[in-house]
Formats: sequence, structure tokens, C-alpha cells
Amino acid sequence: MIFIHNHRKLGKKEIGIYRIDFDDKYFYIGSSVNLKERISYWKTCLLHNSATTKKIRDIVPNTSVISFSIIQYIENNEDHIKIEDSYIKLYLQDSNFLNHAESSYYGKKSIIASKKNKIDGSRKEVHLSEQTIETLQEVADSKKWSLKKLMEIILIERAIKEKDKKKIKSN
Repeated sequence: MIFIHNHRKLGKKEIGIYRIDFDDKYFYIGSSVNLKERISYWKTCLLHNSATTKKIRDIVPNTSVISFSIIQYIENNEDHIKIEDSYIKLYLQDSNFLNHAESSYYGKKSIIASKKNKIDGSRKEVHLSEQTIETLQEVADSKKWSLKKLMEIILIERAIKEKDKKKIKSN
């Protein structure tokens, strides 16, 4: 398996949209707030055929050349999910498109909602509908926050309320 990089040398914490091509036939699109780290992660996953997407795991054994390209560099961390989503929607009907979700927001909820609680160290899991995530994204956008930051604030506020309830019960 040969890896080709069709982009300039990446610096630390560069944000953007990337594309992975498999033998110039199949392709996957993603986004990252750290492109250098994400591409390194993908190379490891592809070498061990351990990608989370089954479509990719199925084609990797028969792939000779994998190329990484940066479609778009992004200045603002809050914009990368929206921009990725527009690319996903653009290629959704292409039979060679390997993304398994119809939206870049799909799956992000588990990453965002399983944050470690900064107050008591416990792990809280919050299940959110796509509609709720979109509403939260609108709130985050209006405050110029990332969705991740908004979820952290919500989880911290919940933890403080739970701690206050425990104090009241013990008194």
C-alpha cells in the first residue's frame, strides 16, 4: 500500500477539510481541527485495516494507492463541521463516496456528549437527536462558540446543579 500526500507540509493544529482517495476510485471526506494528527491517525487505521467505517475496511485490502488531499483550509474552528457537511451533501449520491453518514453532524453527538465532567470527574453520556444538535449548533453560532464548547458548558452546569441537589439533601 502506497500513501501519497497531495498537500503542503502541515503545521500544528491546522483546521480543514480533507479527502482520502483509494486507487482514484473511492473516496472519503472528513474534517479536523488538527489535520496533521488526523492524517497520521488515518494512516495507522488504514495500515491495520481498523477504520471505523465498514465500507473503508472492505476496500482497503484491495487498495494499492491511498492519497490524502486537503480540500479546504479553514481559519475558524467553528466553521469546519458546517463546511464538511456541505461537501458530504454534495457527494452523497456518488456510489464511490465512502462516508457512512448523510451529515457531518452524525456521530459528532457521541464525541461531544461523552465529555468527562470537569466538576466531579465522572463521565456523563447525553443522547441528543439530530434536531437538538442542530438547535444547539445555532445557539453556539449565535454566541460565536464551538458546539463542543457549548456542550461542555451544559454538562458543567448540570454537574453543578446535581452537586447542589446533593448538598440540599444532606442538610
